Amino acid sequence: MADELIRRAHEVAVVPRSSRSTQTIGFTAGVFHWSDLPARTQQEARHSTPVVAEQAVADGDVQQVGPELLQVLRAWRAHRDRVYVATAERTVVVGEHSLSGAGPWRHVDLSVHESDGTPQRRIGWVPAGVAGSPKDPSPAASGLGRDPAAPAAAPAHAAAARAWPFLPAAVRDGALRTVPVPVDWLGQLVQVAGSDRMPRSQKIVVLRRDERTALVIRATRELAPVPGSTVDEHVRALARADWLVEQVTYGLTPRPGLPSSRLGTLPDL
Repeated sequence: MADELIRRAHEVAVVPRSSRSTQTIGFTAGVFHWSDLPARTQQEARHSTPVVAEQAVADGDVQQVGPELLQVLRAWRAHRDRVYVATAERTVVVGEHSLSGAGPWRHVDLSVHESDGTPQRRIGWVPAGVAGSPKDPSPAASGLGRDPAAPAAAPAHAAAARAWPFLPAAVRDGALRTVPVPVDWLGQLVQVAGSDRMPRSQKIVVLRRDERTALVIRATRELAPVPGSTVDEHVRALARADWLVEQVTYGLTPRPGLPSSRLGTLPDL
């Protein structure tokens, strides 16, 4: 698949059809969870239907508010019939190499977005499409193109923007058509490794939501190390492994003045 060209006024932009490889990136930041939110937030978001997916990620930058440095935690939880989006904050101190909390997380905000029908689910295996992958015949895969860069994003969306290029191009394209301009765009890329430093699995979990639609993307892949392989060889192999991609799309109950976006059935991947 060749790179696409989009003609704009006074310029030609190249849209990479590959995804970015995880082979050369580091995984050093700590991972947060919905359970890290304040008790008040979790209590107000208690709901009886099954959880489809959830995610929590802290902003990379801290905010100076008076004498305090504040870190913001953004989290979401999708049930079968609604989506919660929460924000919390805490005071932090700057250490030699990292930030550390100087107090508990404090509740800031919680919003709920009700589904106006049954969410539509799609699931299937999608090739990674990274440069050098035998399943990606594009110029980028031959070293003639370029990896996609993280798109420009507001600070609240920065973590999701950093994870975005690692999703297969077909998944990104579909998400942009479903939710072109998100109000909430939250998620991250996470890797799980063993004590031998060999990565075992990776996942990208993302929420894109506007006033009418919410889209949950959950891409996962696992690869057991081959006996005798080096860490570098296994990292390279995992970076080229296919993703199991699950997408759940919600038509949201409209606010006053907004039309409904009740969805039809979506085809399988």
